Parts: sequence; structure tokens; C-alpha cells
Amino acid sequence: MKFVTYTLSEIGGRTKNEDAFGERVLDTGEACWVVADGLGGHGGGDIAAQTAVHGFLKSFTANPIPLIDTLHQHIEAAHQAIVEHRISTMDACLTKMRTTLVALVTDGHYALWVHVGDSRLYVLRDDTIVKITRDHSVTQALVNTGEILPADIRYHQDRNRLLRDLGGDAPIRPEISPNLWILCPGDRFLLCTDGFWELITETALLIDLSRSCTPLQWLQQAETRIKNEAQNRLQNRHDNYTATAVFVEASH
Repeated sequence: MKFVTYTLSEIGGRTKNEDAFGERVLDTGEACWVVADGLGGHGGGDIAAQTAVHGFLKSFTANPIPLIDTLHQHIEAAHQAIVEHRISTMDACLTKMRTTLVALVTDGHYALWVHVGDSRLYVLRDDTIVKITRDHSVTQALVNTGEILPADIRYHQDRNRLLRDLGGDAPIRPEISPNLWILCPGDRFLLCTDGFWELITETALLIDLSRSCTPLQWLQQAETRIKNEAQNRLQNRHDNYTATAVFVEASH
């Protein structure tokens, strides 16, 4: 398989972009994509996100085989990179820096993914969303108990309250896809922060995908929707938004 990708990362209505992203494609065929969203209310969110992405990619490069155990290693490396950065700098502004993270890893035949927090991964096949990671958040917990519907998460007053993140003192408890995903030509993956998915519905994603031949076209259409929604509903006070689209194509 080969991969065609594009990443969109914008400041939104904020003064600083605290999202981060990265990718690594190896000559041996393995590849990795990572998106992180630093927690703005904790200080140093941008540093936490960047540090986590770099830590994850460094660990992946050293051991790129897509296995559950290796994904545990990569996410732990991302977490430890934040902790070590905080200790080494002794900067009081960084003592509580945290981030979410979502990552996709593949060897060209199979894929696995991992996430902590409310940055999401969507898996699309045959013009259908077949998998969405579940947020580690108060609102997702309310969905799990039947108190609200999944569609209510976008507008709920507690939508930004997270139950898991990277960089803190508590166990990180990452969630890893339980089974290897067998890649097929035409598969599409989307990794994104909450600033992206809060402003564009799953239905809109599918409509835009049906009109797109490339990841660039797909995310450009999505961004138009996000800007319109932000202007109409949030008066342009919306969050940073980042999305990485990965299209799987047949090798020639």
C-alpha cells in the first residue's frame, strides 16, 4: 500500500496554536502519524503537545512494528518526554502542562491506533465511517451511561473536561485498538483535535469526502465548514483545529 496525506493546522480564534502534529514514513514501509492538543488551561500546552509528538515519533522510529506492546511503548515515551522536559526546565509555568494525543501506526499491510484524551481517529471504508475512537471525557462518560446522545457532546457545557491526558502524575491509561486493521485500497483515516471535530459533523465529513479525490481537497472543504460554523455559532472564538487525513492507495 501507499499513503497520500495532508495535514491542516490552524490557530482558529485563539492567540496561539497549542496543537501539534507529525509523521514518519520509513524506507522499510512502516509509517506513523500523530496529532496532539495541548491543554490550554494548564500552561505550556503547546510545549506539551510538541514534546509528546516528538517523543512518540522517536520511539516509533526505534521500534516501528505495529503491535499493541509497541504502541504502549510509544505512548509511554510521549508521556515521559513531557515529564522529563518539565523536570529539566524547572519552569513554574510548565508544572501542569498536559496534552491529548492520537496516533496511527502501520507497516503497509496492517494498522493500529492509540489515543489519550479527546483527540480522535476516524476510520472510513466504502464511504462509511466504520470506527471512531471514544473520547476520554466527562461527556463521553455521560454517553456511556445513556444520559446524553453522542451528538450532544459537541454542545455540552462539560465537553472540555477530560478524564485522561499525557504529562500528569496519574497513570495515562491509553486506549489502543484491540485488533490489527487489515488495510485495503480506498481506506481513509482522519486524526483530529476537538477543535476540528466539534465544528464538523460526521455527515458533513462524508459529504465532503464524496466530493474529494485527495486529502487536501477533503480537508479544505472541511475547513470551509469549520469557519462558517465558528463565525455563526461562536463569533470566531473557536479553538485551534488540526486534522491529518491519510488515504490508502494500491501500490503500483
